[in-house]
Amino acid sequence: MTRLQKPTQKIKYKDIKIPYDVSLSSSERDTFQSKLPKNLCRKKCIAVNVKCNNHKNGKCCRCGKFHKGKTKKCNNCGKLILFCARCKGVPGPTGPTGPSCTGPTGPTGPQGPIGPIGIGVCIFGSGFDGDVDECAGQSLPFPQRTMDRDYFFNNLTLCGNINTNGFRLFVRGMFTWNGGIIFNNGQNGTEFTAGAGANYGTLGGGTAGGIINGDGTSYPAQTSQFPNAGGVGGTGSIRGGDPKQFSISGGGRISCINAAQCGGDSQNRPEFRGAFLLNQFPQNSTGRTLDGEQIWGGTGGGGGLSAGGGGGGGIVGIYVCTLRGTGGLLQARGGDAFNNLATRAPAGGGGGGVIILSYVTIDPATVVNFDVTGGLGANGGENGRPGQIFVVEISAP
Repeated sequence: MTRLQKPTQKIKYKDIKIPYDVSLSSSERDTFQSKLPKNLCRKKCIAVNVKCNNHKNGKCCRCGKFHKGKTKKCNNCGKLILFCARCKGVPGPTGPTGPSCTGPTGPTGPQGPIGPIGIGVCIFGSGFDGDVDECAGQSLPFPQRTMDRDYFFNNLTLCGNINTNGFRLFVRGMFTWNGGIIFNNGQNGTEFTAGAGANYGTLGGGTAGGIINGDGTSYPAQTSQFPNAGGVGGTGSIRGGDPKQFSISGGGRISCINAAQCGGDSQNRPEFRGAFLLNQFPQNSTGRTLDGEQIWGGTGGGGGLSAGGGGGGGIVGIYVCTLRGTGGLLQARGGDAFNNLATRAPAGGGGGGVIILSYVTIDPATVVNFDVTGGLGANGGENGRPGQIFVVEISAP
């Protein structure tokens, strides 16, 4: 057996300055090992199991801690090693990955139930008015099926008619619509009165028609004080109501070039009607221009002698996350003129209103019909011009 020779150089504590501890990786320790005296072993063979049997204070080459030990010659290279008997050698390389034991893929399980409606995308109100199922016998929270403010349902099931009355209907979750009409229409003219325009609330309404009383007093159709996105009332013995133009900054109808254009079919072109604004959510939920003016529906029809013109249709605004059920009819039509068979006076119908429907999803089986027709004229009076429909699908982020 070969005896290890006693080293000619003694390693003192001050000669070994290794600023690492046992938590360092092997590569880091090998890097710091270069700071040892030149005649110490710097190779991987430092991992050779050489025990320190002659006790002397020193700093271990591997763990950097102080132990009683002594330098030894490396069994492989013959250079000096200061190696604590407590330290283990360098870990060996990781072995190859064993063969996979994954079995064949099992069959697909049954589909789970539909999860609740999320609120990140469905931003249609707070759901303040809760869940109402009219089809199951629950009463609607507004009197005589006529809304008196904006309503914010969590879920709504509807089976009958609702007059929105110029207010907005929000459903945060599921709107199940099983028949009925949701409307805000202009009123018909009578022998003694012009047809009233559809009511306004948060959303705009329609303007009233005109009439000539039996004593010859003339009441022209109401001129709109707000920009109209609905149809223009028909002309009777007197002309229908004049709509107010959208300002350019309002994002809607541009100014009319001449009187013929203002009263012609160009009124129903989208670029003349605020379509750029009402085709966007949430801007269309405000019912206002970018200048803050309230947008209105149709104007009233011109009247005749003892023949009231029809009132203009208003605005219906429905904003729902998910729409399902059999569906129903959304309606904002102009009122009809009164047909006076005695005077045979021409009278005009009211202009159609505006319908706004914003949603995230609609069940393919749900059928929604729209009616924004103008009211019928009488005795040669013009029919009111149709209004507009804005259907806006809101994409999920």
